[in-house]
Amino acid sequence: MKKTFLLCVSLLLGAFGTYAQDLILNEIVAKNALSYANSAGKSPDWIELRNVSSQTIDLSEYSITTGKMRDVSVSLGTGKLSANGYYLIEA
Repeated sequence: MKKTFLLCVSLLLGAFGTYAQDLILNEIVAKNALSYANSAGKSPDWIELRNVSSQTIDLSEYSITTGKMRDVSVSLGTGKLSANGYYLIEA
């Protein structure tokens, strides 16, 4: 399923105690054709997050939104992202 990304994609800090600069948007791929195929053989758009800190980050404290008014917000789930780890979101 194709989705259109707005230019403004931001991470929202959901709780105090974790610093937003520890979790970064490492890569964003729209109109994916060859860079990644999921287990169903599809090539979805994707966003890669990276934990640049030395501590595990609780992803339930974050969400991604697609606009200034936060009209579409997606939680990152309940998982943990290990220190210096990566997290791929199919969009």
